[in-house]
Amino acid sequence: LAERGGKPQETAAAFRRARQLDPSLLEAAFLHGRTLLAQGLAREAVAELQAVTRVTDAIPAAHLALGHALRERDQLGEALQSFLRAADHDPSPGEALYWAGRTAAELGRPAEAAQHLGRAVALGSPGTPWLAEAQLWLGRALHRQGRRSEARAALAAYLQLAGSRAPARAEVEKLLRER
Repeated sequence: LAERGGKPQETAAAFRRARQLDPSLLEAAFLHGRTLLAQGLAREAVAELQAVTRVTDAIPAAHLALGHALRERDQLGEALQSFLRAADHDPSPGEALYWAGRTAAELGRPAEAAQHLGRAVALGSPGTPWLAEAQLWLGRALHRQGRRSEARAALAAYLQLAGSRAPARAEVEKLLRER
């Protein structure tokens, strides 16, 4: 309840107490780690989330949260692995694939990025919060590989999804003008 009430410190304390009372409560450890991350405590979040992900893959969201915490710490290689583990164990892996693809792109691996982002886009549906950004990153990755027609399609989809106030509109329009 404290998590929904906007009281992150109280929430973190409650999850920490639950874990202390019963160390087998992996869900509490995951929620504690996620709360720490939301508070900007990435180092502490990594420690708590790794304690969960070392023991079980049954909580794919723990791998996803660990990936975000690792990104906050500029540990992109490890973050990529966490996102891929989340995707492997999540029945709805779209968001994890988006973050895996984006991270692979940031690591300078456009072919790997395009593979993950392509899968994410295929799994996305209208209203999916990360779908426009997935199209943007997919278009960039395809463009870097010289796959111009596929890149154009992804970038055009980005513009359509993101609308007239698309943050990367100028960049995308420039890429679409290239031959």
